[in-house]
Amino acid sequence: MAASASIERNSQGTVFIEVDARGDENTFGTSINFDPRELAIIGAALAPGAPAGSSLLVNSSQSANGRLGIVLTMPIGQSVSAGHLRLIELTFHAREDGVSPSTSISFGDLPLLRQVVKADATAIPASSVAFVPGTVTLTRSIAIVSAASFLPAQPIAPLSIVSAFGRHLATSEASASTVPLPLELGGTRVRVRDAAGFDRSAQLFYSGPSQINFVIPEGTSSGPAALTITAGDGAVSTGTFDVAPVSPAFFTSNSNGIGVPAGSAYRYRAGVLISEEAIATWDGAKYVTKPIDLGPDTDQIFLVLYGTGFRFNTGLSAIQSSLAGKPITTAYAGSQGFFVGEDQVNLGPLARTLSSAGVSNLSLIVDGKPANVVTIEIK
Repeated sequence: MAASASIERNSQGTVFIEVDARGDENTFGTSINFDPRELAIIGAALAPGAPAGSSLLVNSSQSANGRLGIVLTMPIGQSVSAGHLRLIELTFHAREDGVSPSTSISFGDLPLLRQVVKADATAIPASSVAFVPGTVTLTRSIAIVSAASFLPAQPIAPLSIVSAFGRHLATSEASASTVPLPLELGGTRVRVRDAAGFDRSAQLFYSGPSQINFVIPEGTSSGPAALTITAGDGAVSTGTFDVAPVSPAFFTSNSNGIGVPAGSAYRYRAGVLISEEAIATWDGAKYVTKPIDLGPDTDQIFLVLYGTGFRFNTGLSAIQSSLAGKPITTAYAGSQGFFVGEDQVNLGPLARTLSSAGVSNLSLIVDGKPANVVTIEIK
């Protein structure tokens, strides 16, 4: 029998050939069949723990066509022990250009006939032996990051917006146009299995062959989690990431996690909102900082910025923010309230001592977790 296995695309993996031996067998022979569009045979060897004294003969003359002949034999007069035995390990390379989510390893009679011979040299009819095929699951690895910061190796919070990058994640591009967001988009589905063993479907913003944008399901437990993306044609991609209650990230004007944050400056005078002002401007190639004029002493400037991953903070006392190295009061940090997965932080009023600070770094730390550093310009 061929044991089931999983191999990542463009990587090598092992498939074991096993038997339920009666205890009088001396020789096992068969041909291995595989799909050469999905797998390339790298080699065959005795498996760790194969019967002592056994040897392996390999006929690879038809391997390009997906057939490999193998014979495991014991010294004359000897036999294997009774029981379940792992005899042979086959090493395959999973082709990058394959498309099937899985493929079969089966048995045949080319280039070698199926045969089992006892220690007394008499044959056991192949018809009385079960040659059971196995399944190889073919996966693609994916990188999973916050869709706001794009910082690698960062934990992800529940109900935050995430991007997964890989290959063949979807058969075409599609964007969500309804609320609630769909659980299937362009035929692509996303599942998150958390540390507690719960498996949930994720809501999707966008699906494309190399990128999927989605929301981590509410209730996802902290700890290691597994992500499975299934494209419309059945192609499977998998990855892992860590989940934490809070993992703050700013969206930015250039949608790359760097530079000017997504948001606005709000100007109040005598306690009355008089204007909402842009903090970014287009220079012909990208968004850059637009200077904020603090105005007269009667004006108060607040920053309203957008991100994801910090709505489940433990309170404003656990949030520290600063601009040009000077602390800023956090007035609000939580759900934006309209867009799925989007969070909002209100900072201010900006201190008058920031006047003429120029382009400066703005930092945010929520429950001890830092967000990506962004830039604000003060005139």
